Amino acid sequence: MSAVSESSSMENFFIVFDETNERHVIRGEGIETIGELKNRIQQEYQIDVNEQIIQYQERVIFNNDQKIGNLLGIKNDKKMTVYMKKDVNTLVPVDIVCQGAGSRNESCKLKVCLGHTVSILKEQINKKLGYGPFRQTLSVFGKLMKDGDLLRDYIINETPSFTCTIAIEGIPKNYVFVEFNKEQEAYHLEQEDTIYTLEHKFRERHNLPESYCNFYFSWQGQQLAGPFTLKQLGIRDNVVLGFSEYKPIVW
Repeated sequence: MSAVSESSSMENFFIVFDETNERHVIRGEGIETIGELKNRIQQEYQIDVNEQIIQYQERVIFNNDQKIGNLLGIKNDKKMTVYMKKDVNTLVPVDIVCQGAGSRNESCKLKVCLGHTVSILKEQINKKLGYGPFRQTLSVFGKLMKDGDLLRDYIINETPSFTCTIAIEGIPKNYVFVEFNKEQEAYHLEQEDTIYTLEHKFRERHNLPESYCNFYFSWQGQQLAGPFTLKQLGIRDNVVLGFSEYKPIVW
């Protein structure tokens, strides 16, 4: 690691490669930012800049423009850990911890592919817990995760944990009705909500277990798929949806 002293002279960095636990000294001359440190590591150890994740103490530094001299404690502790991003095909279990005014403060574990985007993870959370992706804000190590980024950009260990902040539901403005047992049940849904959200609300209302997936909704002869929003499907306020259960296959 390199630090900027009060006299603006650069000191050396001590870096540890996580996979091998090898320790090396990086010359601090000409290095002021995390991005410049990554470039030096690439030059000396042939590790692509875009494949590196830098951790200092308990903090993972995602901002390449971060001034190293401004890091708290850098004058006394000049050790940084370098992680290489994992392969895009790697599957890992991720802990999701929900918080925020719109959450029920629950948590869950999901198996994710590191080559998938943050948006796809939001769909998985939507399917599992019912919160629409538009209500979710994901973060890790205090960093907000961008929808288009790959999950591998944020994961440095085998048991990662993400925080999912859930925005509170707004005042009901849009309803859909489900034809069930010869009655029409009303469900408050936003245009940005998905069929996954409706499925979750239906199970919740009828005290059905999460494992109960033997049903589907339909509209205008079309079976509705989970990740699509009402807006994408053209479902407007007060539309009545059909309800059907899959018939068991008899061999």
